[in-house]
Amino acid sequence: MKRFSWPWEEAPTEDPGLEMMAALIAGGPERAQSLVGEAPGPESRRLATYHHLRGVLLEGRGELDEARRSYMRALLLDPESGESSVNLSMVLGRMSRALEGIAVLDELLERHPRAEGAWRNRSLLKNSLGDVRGFAEDLKMAHTILPRAENARALAAVSRRLGDETGAKTWERRARLLGP
Repeated sequence: MKRFSWPWEEAPTEDPGLEMMAALIAGGPERAQSLVGEAPGPESRRLATYHHLRGVLLEGRGELDEARRSYMRALLLDPESGESSVNLSMVLGRMSRALEGIAVLDELLERHPRAEGAWRNRSLLKNSLGDVRGFAEDLKMAHTILPRAENARALAAVSRRLGDETGAKTWERRARLLGP
């Protein structure tokens, strides 16, 4: 692909990282995947967004340790990136490092107590460790922030699992009200 440049401007520098980001954002994940292994250029190397999106692509193809490194790099560049923290937590969980993932989310929730995705992911990580009550508490908090039918259905199932049939029926009604 030859880049177009106006005659009075300097030719743009090649930056596979910027190309990867543009391809992914424009809906071209195949092209983006082909660039994920390329060394980033000087501009994209400094962008937390580049490292986050690279992490998304790597996670999608199952390269969890590389995805973890990309999310961590994004957080070094932008420690306030809640999205990178949320994604990192689930990668850690998939790597059988759920306690580390919970710690990442604990830090995020201290700063942003209404981060619905952090509550939801922390509930999943707790569930993976067998903490059913912790799962239910965190999922209730996520649901309070952003009600979702799938959360209400999960809360109905966990209520039933904990022997709370009344609670299960209440959550089932809420799920029906929220959608299919």
